[in-house]
Amino acid sequence: MAFQVNSNPTATVTFGDDGLVLDSYLVNVDTDTEYPNRISGTVQLKAADGVDLTTKKEDVISKAIVKAKAMVNADKGAE
Repeated sequence: MAFQVNSNPTATVTFGDDGLVLDSYLVNVDTDTEYPNRISGTVQLKAADGVDLTTKKEDVISKAIVKAKAMVNADKGAE
């Protein structure tokens, strides 16, 4: 299943004692249009997912797609 991202990830941050601290990245992910049952949604990435404020956009998108695939596969296994 191929996934795509149609917009830039959105970062939510807070001001900590040492400056900005990443809360999460939100990434809108959906399947390519050729799939009859299109899946779309927002993936949230946090520090535990291996991202921080210095993570490149391409890496954030890549990690979001990997997480989306894992979420879809977990849902299939629950059926």
